[in-house]
Amino acid sequence: MIEERPGAEPGYRFFALGVRQRVDHTDPGAGTFEQRLTLLHTATDRPTVPTAGSGPRPGARHRPSPRRGPPCRGRRGVW
Repeated sequence: MIEERPGAEPGYRFFALGVRQRVDHTDPGAGTFEQRLTLLHTATDRPTVPTAGSGPRPGARHRPSPRRGPPCRGRRGVW
C-alpha cells in the first residue's frame, strides 16, 4: 500500500506505506502483519534519511503526521 497524504509543509510530499510481512519467515502458515511507515519526500536527487519517532502503542490507532525528526542512529552512528 502506498498512499500520498495531505498536510506536508511546502516543498515536501508525505506518503504512508504499508508492507505485508510474514510473522515467521521460516513458517509461511504462521500468518502475516502489515508493517507501516511514513516518508516525507523532498527531492529525487537528495538522500533519504530515516528518522526516529515514537510509534503508536500496541492496539492504538495509527495516525501518522508529516513532521521531520532527528536522524536515526545506527550501530555505527547516524545512517
